[in-house]
Amino acid sequence: MTETVASPAGATELMEAMKASGARIAEAPGIGERSFWAPQTGMIQLNTYQGGHHIILTLALLGADSVQQTIAAQLMQKVLSKL
Repeated sequence: MTETVASPAGATELMEAMKASGARIAEAPGIGERSFWAPQTGMIQLNTYQGGHHIILTLALLGADSVQQTIAAQLMQKVLSKL
């Protein structure tokens, strides 16, 4: 990677590498400087870039992806408010 992983520009390179390995990646607009979802079987991962930090929140919850995404987004907003 040419960009630092903790930068929004580095997020693009990381997302592309994850997609190339078969991960289902989706943008998560409105959270931090840049965020994306990386869902996997039985869990969801939210990667967020804010102020030079790369924060990864992983939740293993039973339920629909939309429920997991709502909970993860709310938790990430609380984390970002502490930075």
